[in-house]
Amino acid sequence: ADGRVYVAWLPNKEADIFGYRVYRGNLAREEFAQVTVEPTAEAVWNDSVSLKTLNRHLFYQVMAIDRSQNHSELSAVLRLA
Repeated sequence: ADGRVYVAWLPNKEADIFGYRVYRGNLAREEFAQVTVEPTAEAVWNDSVSLKTLNRHLFYQVMAIDRSQNHSELSAVLRLA
């Protein structure tokens, strides 16, 4: 357990996909913070988190963006122990 997180999702099948934004939260019901500076082109995200936290879980969501900067809805919440 070294604080490395690997998140992967099914890629968007639309031809004009630009990338994905990844969001992380410490609580399922809080507003998640964007962790990608620029949209990532791949359907994977490698994250590094502190293991010295009071929370037992981390939460992630993903949003797809097309070349016209249209955004999808946020994905379902992924909960990691």
